[in-house]
Amino acid sequence: MPATKLAVSTGCTMQKQLWLVVGVMLSAGLVGCTSGTGVPRSSGSLAVSNDSQFLYAADTDNGVLIVLDARSVTRVSSVKVGERPYRVAVGADDTVFVANRGSRSVSVIARGDWSVRAELHTGVDPVGMQVSSDGKTLYVVSATANDTAEYGTLQAFETATLAEKWVVPVGEEPRGLALVSDDRAMVSLYHSGELVHVDLAAGQVIDGRIDVYSNINKSELASASTSDVRGTSPVTFHPRATSDLAATPDGTRVFAPTLISRDAPILVAPSATRPYYQEQGPRLAGSVSTPAVLTFDTSNGHVTPLVDDVSDTTAEFTGANDGLPYPQTSYAVRAPLFGGGVGGPSVPENPVLQGPTVAVVDMTGQWLFMVNRESSNVSVISTDRRVAKPDEANDTYVFGRNELPSVHSTAKVGAGADGIAVLGNNTEAFVYNQFDHTVQRLVVGNGGLTASGPVNVTGDVLTNEQVVGRKMFFDANDRRISSAGASVACSSCHLEGRDDGHVWKFPDGPRQTPTLAGRGMSATGPYHWSGEFSSMDEFLNHTIIQRMGGTGLDNPAERRALDAFVDSLPAPENPTHQTELTAQQLRGAAAFGKAQCGTCHSGQWLTNNNFVDVGTLDTNKLNPDTVQGLNVPSLKGLSRSAPYLHTGAARTLRERIANNPGDRHGKTSILSAPEMDDLVAYLKSL
Repeated sequence: MPATKLAVSTGCTMQKQLWLVVGVMLSAGLVGCTSGTGVPRSSGSLAVSNDSQFLYAADTDNGVLIVLDARSVTRVSSVKVGERPYRVAVGADDTVFVANRGSRSVSVIARGDWSVRAELHTGVDPVGMQVSSDGKTLYVVSATANDTAEYGTLQAFETATLAEKWVVPVGEEPRGLALVSDDRAMVSLYHSGELVHVDLAAGQVIDGRIDVYSNINKSELASASTSDVRGTSPVTFHPRATSDLAATPDGTRVFAPTLISRDAPILVAPSATRPYYQEQGPRLAGSVSTPAVLTFDTSNGHVTPLVDDVSDTTAEFTGANDGLPYPQTSYAVRAPLFGGGVGGPSVPENPVLQGPTVAVVDMTGQWLFMVNRESSNVSVISTDRRVAKPDEANDTYVFGRNELPSVHSTAKVGAGADGIAVLGNNTEAFVYNQFDHTVQRLVVGNGGLTASGPVNVTGDVLTNEQVVGRKMFFDANDRRISSAGASVACSSCHLEGRDDGHVWKFPDGPRQTPTLAGRGMSATGPYHWSGEFSSMDEFLNHTIIQRMGGTGLDNPAERRALDAFVDSLPAPENPTHQTELTAQQLRGAAAFGKAQCGTCHSGQWLTNNNFVDVGTLDTNKLNPDTVQGLNVPSLKGLSRSAPYLHTGAARTLRERIANNPGDRHGKTSILSAPEMDDLVAYLKSL
C-alpha cells in the first residue's frame, strides 16, 4: 500500500483546505473547524511571529533573544534580555515576551526595533508563560513566590499598560501553563505531576490538586520478578517532571509531558546486562523513568484525568480500550514505530524517546509535537487515538489494538532541544537546540517528519569541558552512560541537575534523589547516601554501569567533563536568600549554633563529609563493613529540595526539627518553638 495522505478538510474562511502530510492515515478525515486564532503554536524557548515571518529563540547561556528570518533561517537581530531566558510568547500585536529565570522578570520587546522596552517583575524562576486569545493579558507562572518557596504563583498582566492585574498561589513548584478558555487555565506541578485549575476571571484557584496518580494506578501490577525486594509485590507508578502543558485549539483537552517512575522496589541484583533501571517501567516501556504524555479532559468546566492504560495490561492483548480518544500514557522508551510495515516509512532503528520537555498541539488539534530533550528528537503523536492498525482492503489505517502506537513519527534534532514552533501552514516546524545554540527546520512529508541541517545562531559561553559534560548529563542515547534497555540520562532523576522529589526503593532502603546543583559535588565526597564510594570515579563507575547499564567512562577526560558540568550548575533561585541576613535569619543562625548543627554541617558546603546515624538508618539492610552511617548532605539549596532526610519522610524542615527523638539530629530539644521557627528561616536562606 503506498503512503497515504491525511486530508484535513475544514470550512474555515482563513484556509479552505489544510493538508498535513504524514505518511499514513490516522483519522477518519474530517475534523472540527478551527482558525487557530490565539492558539499557541509554540512552546518553550522558541516562538513564531503571527505572520510566520520571524522566529524568536531564547538562548539561556548567552542571555539573549535571537530574532531569525523564518524563510532563510538567518539572524536578524540579537537582543540582550535578563539572565537565563527560558520561555518566549508572542502577543496579538507581535510584542515579544521573554521569561528570564535568573532575573525574576519578563523582558518586553517591540517588533521591528528589537529592543527591550520594559521589564515586568515576576516571582522567582518564571517558567511558564502565555498570552490570552484576545491578546489583552499575559499570564506568567513562577516556580516560587518572591518571599517563600512553599508555593509558586500565577500572575496576570495587562499587555496594554503592563500593569499587574492579580497574582495567585498555585502550589509547590509549578511549571507548565495552558489556557483552556478565556477564563480558565491549567498549571502543572513539576514534582507531583498534579494539575491546578484556575479561574482567570476571578484570579483564584478552582481546584488546587488534580491528581492523576490514582488513575495511573487504577489496577496495580503484580511484579513478575523474583528479584524484587518484596517478591511478587504490587507495582505502582508516579508522575513527575511535568514540565509543560499543551491544550487543543478548542480547549477540551490538555496534554502534559511527564516522566512516570516506579514506586515499587527495584531489582536487588543488578548486572551489566540487567541494570537497576532496566525493564521495570510501565507497560510498553523498559525503564524505571518512562516518558509519557498524560491527557486531561477539560471540557464543560471540569478537569478529568484520562489515564488508565499504564496498569491496565488487558487492553494491550484484548483491545478492551480500543478507540479511547487519547494517546497511550506511556509512549515507550523505544518507540515501536512502523519499521517498514504496510504503508509506514522504513526506519533502520526504532529510536529511543526520553525526556519529554515541551510540546505544542497543531492548529487542527490532531497532532501533538513533543520535544524529547534527552533523546534529541521530536515526536509527532496522534491526539485522537492510542493505537492504529492497517486496513489493507480499504487502503487506510483504522484504530485497533496492539498494532501501532500513537507515536506516528520522529525526527532527530540537536542537543538540549527545548523549544518548538509550528508554522501556520502546518507543513513545517522549527526546533531550538539549546546546548548546540542551533535552529532546525522540521518538514512534514510523505516519509513522516524530517529535519534539516542545524543552523548555528550564537556561540558557547561555557568551557569546552562543561559543554561536553552537559551533553553527556542529558543524553539517554549515550551508551557509555546508559544501556539501550534502560535509556535514561543523569537528568532523568536529577532534573535540571537538581532533584525530582522522588523516593526510590533500593535494596538498602528508600533513597530520595539529592540535588546536585550548587553543592560543590567534586569537593564533597564520599558519595551516595550511605557514602560507600570514596571518590567520584568509584561513584560514576557504580551508577553508570550497575544502575544505568552503560559501558562506563574509561577516559579520564570524560569523567572530568561530567564533573566540570555538575560543579558549574548554579544553586536553584532562592526567594529567601538575602545579601544580608534578616533579623529572623540572624536569630536562626544563632539557633543553628545553639543546637550544634554546625558539628556536621560545616565548611563552605555545609558538610563535614563524614558519617552519622540521625535515627533514620535501617541497619538491617546495610553492610556494616562498608556503611558507617549516612553521608552528611550539604544544606545548600534547602528551600527548594523538599522532602527531607534520605527517606523523604519529612515534608518540611519544621517537621524534622520538631520531631527529633533523642536529639540524634542536632540538639533541637533545647530550642523553644520561636527558635525552631528562626532556625527554619535560616536554613531556608542557605
